[in-house]
Amino acid sequence: RIKIMQGMIKNGALRAPKALTSMAIQGFRSNVNPYKTPDFKITEEDRVKENELPVWERKYDWEKYMQHKGPLKTSTGLSGLMVEAFPRMKLMKLFYLILEELKDFPDIFQYKFYVRELVRFRMRIVDENESIIDIEKKCGHGQIEELIYAAHMELKGLKVMKEWRPWENLDEFEEQVFDRTQNTTFENIGFGAEEHWKYSENKMPPREPTAAFDKEHIQFEDP
Repeated sequence: RIKIMQGMIKNGALRAPKALTSMAIQGFRSNVNPYKTPDFKITEEDRVKENELPVWERKYDWEKYMQHKGPLKTSTGLSGLMVEAFPRMKLMKLFYLILEELKDFPDIFQYKFYVRELVRFRMRIVDENESIIDIEKKCGHGQIEELIYAAHMELKGLKVMKEWRPWENLDEFEEQVFDRTQNTTFENIGFGAEEHWKYSENKMPPREPTAAFDKEHIQFEDP
């Protein structure tokens, strides 16, 4: 039945549902495994030279990061988050992509430096440790699959920021923050300067008792 529906989808007679589409593209296209046949290879001479450089300035050594010590977990215990077969390799690839995206951001955008330093810190940990358990402990961000998910979402967020260009209105934003800071008092702390309201006490009159809770209409039985 699936083969018939796939044929109808290919001929344009049927629109593919998401589940069926995902089943059709699970395999690698053209029978090429990108893990085993990347666009380039690093020789041993290049690897020795690049070991002297910081990890973020090296070429992406996919063969090195395919290795890990210890068995992988059978489940993450989190719904929808599958166990990664090559977690170090995937995480490092995402880190290199994030650093590449950050090059397009201006230096006035301080978020650029925060993300860059965090990524470099985690890249050193992944580079120096082959044990997945050690990586998870030293990064302090849950399981390595959660690190991969966070890096993936960070990469997507940076692409959105490049379109929105939030640093163009940074001066106006800094002025608003400065004004809010100057006008902050004990009464409005935690809120913006434009919000002068305070938590009001509940001064509503007491509610009149209903017949169900009026003691005069309730007959208590002796225990």
